[in-house]
Amino acid sequence: MGHPEGVSSQRVTLQDQFGSMSVDVRKPTFLCDPVDKNGEGIHDILTHLMCYQVKQVKTEPQFQKVLGVFVHNQFGPERLDVKKPSELCVPALKNRQLVPTPTVTPTPTPTSLPGLGCGQQPAPLCAADCGPFSNCIPLDRLLPGADGCVCEPPTPTPSPAPTL
Repeated sequence: MGHPEGVSSQRVTLQDQFGSMSVDVRKPTFLCDPVDKNGEGIHDILTHLMCYQVKQVKTEPQFQKVLGVFVHNQFGPERLDVKKPSELCVPALKNRQLVPTPTVTPTPTPTSLPGLGCGQQPAPLCAADCGPFSNCIPLDRLLPGADGCVCEPPTPTPSPAPTL
């Protein structure tokens, strides 16, 4: 069985709560971008998921179905059947300007644009609220050349060592 022209396969070993297996990673299937759903904001504008088609290696024991797995998320509870591996999604960075660069004007600018979350702010107006444990910072601090803002956890403050 061949691959489409220009697409190579890479074998990887996976381990999760359902067991361990080797799969051949094939062609890309999806790029999942961070989104702002219902005005909730984007908490991590950098991390995307790149998904690939996978095929389990035939020389190993095949995946055994797991029926009735309970999952619960923001859309509610449901039961799903885990049948076989078909895709592998891994974190990915996308090399693209994330937010258009604003036109510089001589008039004073506010510290943030009202009504926009941190991931929607153009740099250098990174002052939107990221919650109590995160700071809104210019994206180019993490990804040189990128424009925009991103919520980044603050650097933890070290606790003083106890004296005896």
